[in-house]
Amino acid sequence: MTLQNFPRGGKKQKIKQPTDLLFGKKDKAVHKRKKLNSKKINSKASVEPSNIVATTAECLTFNALTQGMIVLGRIQESTQYGATIALPGRICGKLEVTNVSQAYTKLLENVVNSEDVENLDFKALPEIYKPGDYVVCSIKEVNLNEKWMVSLSFEPEMVNQNLDPAHLVKGSKLACSISSIEEHGYAVDTGINNLRGFLSLKDIEEGKEYYVGQQILCAVKEAKTSDSTTVVKLSTISKHVTSLVALQQQPLDTLIPGTKMTLEVKRVLSNGLQVVFNGGSIGYINQTYLNGPLSSYSEDMKVHGTLLYIMPTVKYAYFSLLSNDPEVDKLNIGDIVEKARVVNRESNGILLNLPNNLRGFVSLKKTEVNFDKIRKVFAPKTIHKCKLLAYNSLDRIYICTMQRHLLQQKYVSISNTKPGDLLNVKINKVDIQSGFVTVSVDKISGFVPPEHISDLGPKEISKLKVGDTIKAKVFKLDKETNKITFTLKQSLVQSNLPVLHNFEEAEVGKKHHGVVVQITTQGLLIRLIGDLKGWVPAQSLDSETACKNWNFSFGQVVPIKIVQINQDEKKLLFEVVTKGKASVLNLSIGEMVEGTVIDSSPEGVQVRIIKKNQESSEAAFLPAGHMAPSSEIGSLLAARYVPGDTISGMVFSTKPNLILTRTLVPQEKLTNFEKLKIGHCLPCSIAEISDVAVKVILPIKDMSNFGTIPCNEVSGIDSLSIHQIIFGKITFINKEEKLITLTAALHNVWSDNVRQNIDMTTAVDVLSLYLNKVVELSKQTYYESSAISKVVLGQRVSGTVEKVTDYGLVLKLDNNLNGTVRKENYSKKVNVGDKVTGSVIWVNYIHEIVEIVLLPHIINAISTKQKKLSTIPTDTQLRGEIVLVTKWFVLAVLKGHGKGTLVALPSRRHLNDVDPALSTYVVGGKIKCFIVLNVNESDILPICILKSALEPRKEILSPEVNSKKKNSLKRQISVSEQPAASKKLKTEESKKVNEEQSNKKTKKVKESNVSEEINKSRKTKKEKKQEQLLNQVDIENTTRKKKKLKRNNSIECETGVDNEIVEEVSTRTIRFTNPQKNDIVIPECGFIWDTTPDPTLALGEDSSSSEEEAVAEPKTKKKKLSATERRELERQKEREIRQREEALASSQTPNSVDQFDRLVLSSPDSSLIWLQYMAYHLQATEIEKARAVARRAIKTINFREENEKLNVWQAWLNLESRFGSPESLNDVFQEAVRTNDAFKIYMHMLTVHADAGRQVELEKIVTTAIGKFKQNPQVWIECGAALLKIGLKEKSRQTMQRALQSLPANQHVDLMVKFAQLENKFGDKERSQTLFEQVLSSYPKRVDVWSSYVDSLIKSGDIDIARKILERAVVQTLPARKMKSLFKKFVSFEEQHGTPERVSHVQQLAVNYVENQCRIKISI
Repeated sequence: MTLQNFPRGGKKQKIKQPTDLLFGKKDKAVHKRKKLNSKKINSKASVEPSNIVATTAECLTFNALTQGMIVLGRIQESTQYGATIALPGRICGKLEVTNVSQAYTKLLENVVNSEDVENLDFKALPEIYKPGDYVVCSIKEVNLNEKWMVSLSFEPEMVNQNLDPAHLVKGSKLACSISSIEEHGYAVDTGINNLRGFLSLKDIEEGKEYYVGQQILCAVKEAKTSDSTTVVKLSTISKHVTSLVALQQQPLDTLIPGTKMTLEVKRVLSNGLQVVFNGGSIGYINQTYLNGPLSSYSEDMKVHGTLLYIMPTVKYAYFSLLSNDPEVDKLNIGDIVEKARVVNRESNGILLNLPNNLRGFVSLKKTEVNFDKIRKVFAPKTIHKCKLLAYNSLDRIYICTMQRHLLQQKYVSISNTKPGDLLNVKINKVDIQSGFVTVSVDKISGFVPPEHISDLGPKEISKLKVGDTIKAKVFKLDKETNKITFTLKQSLVQSNLPVLHNFEEAEVGKKHHGVVVQITTQGLLIRLIGDLKGWVPAQSLDSETACKNWNFSFGQVVPIKIVQINQDEKKLLFEVVTKGKASVLNLSIGEMVEGTVIDSSPEGVQVRIIKKNQESSEAAFLPAGHMAPSSEIGSLLAARYVPGDTISGMVFSTKPNLILTRTLVPQEKLTNFEKLKIGHCLPCSIAEISDVAVKVILPIKDMSNFGTIPCNEVSGIDSLSIHQIIFGKITFINKEEKLITLTAALHNVWSDNVRQNIDMTTAVDVLSLYLNKVVELSKQTYYESSAISKVVLGQRVSGTVEKVTDYGLVLKLDNNLNGTVRKENYSKKVNVGDKVTGSVIWVNYIHEIVEIVLLPHIINAISTKQKKLSTIPTDTQLRGEIVLVTKWFVLAVLKGHGKGTLVALPSRRHLNDVDPALSTYVVGGKIKCFIVLNVNESDILPICILKSALEPRKEILSPEVNSKKKNSLKRQISVSEQPAASKKLKTEESKKVNEEQSNKKTKKVKESNVSEEINKSRKTKKEKKQEQLLNQVDIENTTRKKKKLKRNNSIECETGVDNEIVEEVSTRTIRFTNPQKNDIVIPECGFIWDTTPDPTLALGEDSSSSEEEAVAEPKTKKKKLSATERRELERQKEREIRQREEALASSQTPNSVDQFDRLVLSSPDSSLIWLQYMAYHLQATEIEKARAVARRAIKTINFREENEKLNVWQAWLNLESRFGSPESLNDVFQEAVRTNDAFKIYMHMLTVHADAGRQVELEKIVTTAIGKFKQNPQVWIECGAALLKIGLKEKSRQTMQRALQSLPANQHVDLMVKFAQLENKFGDKERSQTLFEQVLSSYPKRVDVWSSYVDSLIKSGDIDIARKILERAVVQTLPARKMKSLFKKFVSFEEQHGTPERVSHVQQLAVNYVENQCRIKISI
């Protein structure tokens, strides 16, 4: 028996299924038919999906682009920072250098981080990607609002994001990137996980070389999979890459743009072809990409095409039949095509046939034809005129226009211009702050940098107006930014010298114009028009001008000659073409010139002089000592000038260097060496001070040698400084060697003035010049916003006592100014913190303090309206009281006639009187004087002369001479001592007038020697009265002498001079008892005008009392002290010692060197005390002493106190920045970097240069700091802030972009917020708001960003915008904790800036939010 479940062979028995059909055969036939029909239907549907198949072959448009789409592109332009890529559909995209590949980005970071190591694997983008190369791109971003609307990426992980490694077979195409260079080939980055690629050296074209980051299109030779990792061997040999892909079933995702495929034409459309490929997939070819007329194609035709892109979603492929060979024939952009033939119409433009079988495309908008007339006007084969605007290298088509205004324009792109072209440009924007000017010509835009604004400097930018058309020359073409740098320098615009365009055209001996771009001790770097540069070595320059920057300045235009060409290193050696500048400019001593400030420092001003209608220019130096008689005022005046300012002056000397002056020049006849004689006086500029002699620069034509003054012939040599002007009297002349020896002793130069009766005039002129320079200093823009500019003499002020010293009081006035009260100008006991009221008697602009008097009778005597007081007659005797004594003037307040007027009396008899004797001038002393210059004739104050100066000397002069002498004090300036007024410097005509006045004075002196009888016969009534007045004065003085002798020195003089001084003066008069008749002796003490002074006469005059003042109390004899008095005296001494000790122990600032020395000994590590010590010296303008204190502090402070030392270093850097030279600042900076935290020093230098407005130095520091500390986000913020402060907005924004590339992504938000706040504070508000919006669009949940945004808007005053931002913030759905902070911020904002209704509204919004949140929870 066999079991049915286990058959032993044979066929399995079939079981018939029950059916309701009667005929089984019919049933089979039906099934067969159904199968056959279903196959036909499926095959037809796969070829002709009538539902979704497009009826036209449209080009790619912006609207069709989507993120992540893969397209074929072609390099149009490549720079170090990115590339411009042509895409299908006449679209252009931008590739940034950070989007090439991860391997290239890492290599780039290594190159940036390694300063000295040269990375041979790294190549710049222009070396990797060259114009014409085909590449596969991924659309990274599409932004229609930006300039570059399409952002691209070459990163393999984005290009191959849709590729499945399982579908890779032999022959498949793959776009990948070189990740590293190996010994036998290249490691390839495919961008796909678990897919590795290798390109062997055997599988590349012979001689071909690839670099890291380069994209390559490869063919797969072999693919092996092991352990879930696939390794593919690739080939870039052209026969493998360009081989056609067979028609077989392959997923579209495996097809890479650029793949060659065999296509079958399925249908000819109105504007292209519909094709099938890959076993039934549908594709399209627009007529733009056909290599022949559309009529030449028919259905079922086989063609070979290149895949351009695949449309997402619908999965349609678009191809091109154009060849990939390089173009042979090209047209120039900007050319006008007269006969462009219409080929066909596109949906958005017209396709044209251009000469040489080239193609063009013009959009409908650029035809200037109404839409309804397009079909008629642009019928096929019609002829039109167009202009070429651009070229799309992928589509191989020219973008054209038919707009009339564009057809008339000559310049369309920078390719239409070349360096040296002279164009008429239109000014579009003038940025005064940054100094840049934006210009355009036709379709080309460019800019003029500050250094090319004018030959006179960047300050000339104020003369440029938006909308004006001016001539400019193309200086440089920047293809990276597609902009042109123009120059407006007339020396370049009007230059007839040839322009050197490239290195190959350079010839030895050829002359060109160039611009100085760098000045070093080794020579000059010259930039020619274009991109070429050359070097002028120091050997070819004047060695005497090495310390003056070779007499050249940054930005100066110079003619050069090529002397050497190094073909191997591509270097040029230049030589400056000298034309004899002195003869070309034709400068003479005393000539008025005007120039532009190149550089300024406390030592002086570097000036570039350009005379009108002359091409050449010359650098000159205006020392601080030539800007004012006071070195302190001169240094401040010099330091206040900034590069670009216009300054005028007179030529002081032309050899050995060109020196200018704004104070003194000699008489014209004294500038000729041949006319000089022994005894002539000349103004001299000190060039060198040694132990043997003083070398001086003489204002003599063609005088190269220095004048020599022996040290024993100089008065007050310790008080002299370099470039200070003094007068020298010629004592010896060597005409053969052109050598001059002089004397500058006061008694030698002043005696001539006495003999010529111009001694008083000289003193008045010195004081008048000093006051004039004080006024010039006060008008500097530095003081415009300062409170000191609002203070006037005589003003009543109130303040608080901050310090009580041995010399007086230090006050803090109500207007935050510092005031000083000398001990002679207050009488009551004053303590720190007391409130006092006084009158301003002098405004010290040098130290920015005001001198104040607190004596009630002086306050009441001084008028508060000094400028409105009436003019005082010059022949009226005045009396007054001295209130202030300085080295330049004595200040007195008048009483009686002219009551309340503050007047100044000369302290110095002569310019050489550098150490004036002031002992006879005592505050509180009574004087009698005559007015010389009223307030409308003098600066600041009226100028007076003591009455004793008009009294007859021992060589008795006639009363007429005295009378004439008094009347001649109206600012008569000796020609040999002529000061140049700052308001209007004197010209040659004024010198002639002064010369005539000097001759008249000489005649007057000669006439005074005529007998008295002739003089009496010529006297006028006025002169007789003056004689009687003088005689009466003599009688009064004699009477006073007798009375004084009777007193036996028992009464103290009203001048405040005690008996000891009187006795001392009396003993000194013995020296003057028997002078020779013609000898003139200068008093050792006091300011006595008489040639043989009588001290008793002077003291008698000073002791003249007035009706308003009481007689001084007589002195009492010293008596022996009792025991009680002695104990009281000892207690008083102890109290004084205790007060000094308490002052030292307290926080009060010391006021003497000794006190500071004791303080630093007790606290040697306190930087605060050392800084106060430095400030103490700086207040007295003792710069060297302040430097010495800084050095001492650095050595003294313990090395562990890093912060304390850092404070001193920073203060020292500030000192050198303000008072030092660039060299000294750099030396201190380098030493500070070596001994401190380099980061902190660099950050401080950013602030130093930004505050000082040094643009070039700041940019150098920024570059170095970023290179050293790029991983620190703070350095980017500080650099950006410094650049914004100085007005370099674009560079600050570039710094932010570099920071985003260098720093990790988790720091980007905070960085952008910081830069947004900086933009709001120093830059553009709109830019700040844009940055905040960018951050919030990506991080809307960052409450801190919302808060910072609102705070920034509040600070800038944009309350309405801040309210809108808060409203946007609170409508979000964020966690309750974050929403609580937002609502609290909103409520606080409305409480400060809104109304109660607004506050209620915000509170209601908060309630609504809470209710909504509760509902959500309940519903859940």
